[in-house]
Amino acid sequence: MTTNCSIHCETQILTPTKGAMVELVATTRHASFTRHFPLADINASPVVVYRWLGECGIVASSEVKNLVLQALSDLPKVRGGWVAEAPGWYDKAFVTPVETIGSDTARIINLATLSPGRRKWQRAGRLDDWRSKIASPLAGSPVAVFALCSAFAGPVLALTEVTSLVFMIVGPSSVGKTTLLELCGSVWGGGEHGFADTFLKSPEEFEVAALGHRDTWLGLDETQLLGSNSHDAAQKFHKVLFRYASERPKKIFDRPSSDQALRGVRFFTSNRSAAEILRGAGLPFDSQEVVRVLEISVDRLSYPVFALGKDT
Repeated sequence: MTTNCSIHCETQILTPTKGAMVELVATTRHASFTRHFPLADINASPVVVYRWLGECGIVASSEVKNLVLQALSDLPKVRGGWVAEAPGWYDKAFVTPVETIGSDTARIINLATLSPGRRKWQRAGRLDDWRSKIASPLAGSPVAVFALCSAFAGPVLALTEVTSLVFMIVGPSSVGKTTLLELCGSVWGGGEHGFADTFLKSPEEFEVAALGHRDTWLGLDETQLLGSNSHDAAQKFHKVLFRYASERPKKIFDRPSSDQALRGVRFFTSNRSAAEILRGAGLPFDSQEVVRVLEISVDRLSYPVFALGKDT
C-alpha cells in the first residue's frame, strides 16, 4: 500500500443513461489505474473513489483525499458520449467486451470490458490461420458456408429494418451440429471453452445472453437441454423463440424487453424442428405471423466438418 501517487481527471462525458461520467486516473511509481464514475455518485459521497483507490493499493490518506478533491475541482470540458454496458453499435463505434472499434472511440465508456464472460471474446489466433483451418475446409458445404456467414451478419442488422434473425440447424445426433456452432463462434472469439453457449439456462439467463450478444451472434446448442420433459421444454422454447425472433420487443418471462436486447443473430441446434418441440405442449407455430426463424435440415445435406482437425 502507498500514499505516494498523482490523481487527475482525464475526461468528462455526458451520457444519456448515466449522466455525467468522469474518468479518474491514479498513478503510482509502479502502475497507472483508470476508472469511470458517475459524477453524481462522487458528489453524493467520495467514498466510492476511496474504495477504488484501496483496491489499487493506494491508501486514502488526508493527502490522497485532497488530491481527489483537487482533481474533481478541475474537470475537463464536458462532451457528449455513451456508456456501453453491452456489445454493439454506439453511434459510429462498435463495442465488444475486449475492444472499441471505430473513429469516435474517445467518447465511448466501454463498461462491457467488466463483464464476467469477456475472455471468450479474445482473439485466439491469426486471420490467415482462421482462413486456412476453418473457412477453406468449410467452403465445400453450402450449409456450413451459410452458417459461417450468419456469424458476420449481426453488426449489419443495425443498417437494415431487420432487428433479429434466428436460424436453427435441425438433424440427428452425430452429424456435426455442435462442431459447426463452435466454428461459427470462432468469428467472434473462442477463449478456452469456445464462444458458443447452450440452452441449459434459467429463464433470466436467456435475457442476459441476448443483451450480452447485442448486434453480434449468439449460438445456443441442444434444445433438448431446455427442460426435463417435453412439456416443460416446449413451454420454455416457445418463450425463448418468441423473444429472440419476434419483429418487435416483447416481454420474456414477465420481464420488460428492449430493442437493444432484441437486436442480433441467434443460431440454434436441435434434434427436432420447432414445430415438433412446440407440439410437446400443444402450442402453435406460425412462422408467418409470430416469428422469423429459418430451419435448416442437415440430414439431407453435405456436411464435411469432421474433416477438420483438432487443432482448429
